[in-house]
Amino acid sequence: MGVDKVILRAFLSTLAAIAILLVFMFAALTLVYPQTMMELTYSMGMESSSIHFAEQSYKRSNDVYYIAYATEVAIGEENYGKIVSCAGKLMEDKGFDAYCAKRDVEINEGKTEEEKVQTSYKQYIYGQYCVAMYKKGDVQKAVDRAFELNGKEFPYN
Repeated sequence: MGVDKVILRAFLSTLAAIAILLVFMFAALTLVYPQTMMELTYSMGMESSSIHFAEQSYKRSNDVYYIAYATEVAIGEENYGKIVSCAGKLMEDKGFDAYCAKRDVEINEGKTEEEKVQTSYKQYIYGQYCVAMYKKGDVQKAVDRAFELNGKEFPYN
């Protein structure tokens, strides 16, 4: 066996070991740390995977942030099926009202009166949820749900 073959064999063994470790690391992150994968996949442009990992994180932790994150990504992608499922879970969460109040403060923090958003985060989620239902073809259900969520009249915006 020549020196070239020894070097080539060592190089290929090292390359194979690196590939196996990367696959193992990816599998471990996927199974153990869905929160990390949620952010990683979103930053890589894999929004559908990000939504999936956010939903997994919500199932594990019951933290309203994760289902809100999944809802916002689904809204950005105009994935109406995921908007309906994620926003439905978000609105049913017992921490929804507190989360919406917190988001309203975060959104308008440091802005002048003219720059402040005139609608609430809760109203935004309600609107996106009903529009997604409408776009999926559940027209009557969307209209009924919109009136159920908003009362007799719709607020400004």
